[in-house]
Amino acid sequence: PIFPNPSNGNVFFNNDNIKEIKITDITGKKINFDWLSNSQIFISQKGCFILEITDKNNRKKAEKLVIF
Repeated sequence: PIFPNPSNGNVFFNNDNIKEIKITDITGKKINFDWLSNSQIFISQKGCFILEITDKNNRKKAEKLVIF
C-alpha cells in the first residue's frame, strides 16, 4: 500500500518488491515523479492520480492517490 493518502507529494511504499510505477492523471496523461529512495517518491503536481504498480512477479495493482 501507499501512504499517506491524501499526500502533500511525498508518497511512501511499504513494499520493496516494486519493479515499476506508472502514474497517470484522471484523463490518462502520464505524470512525472522523482524517486527519493527505493520506498519513496515525490509528485510535484497536485490533483487526483492513478498509480499502477508492477511487482517483481509482474503482478499489477492500481491505486488512487490525491496530492494536495
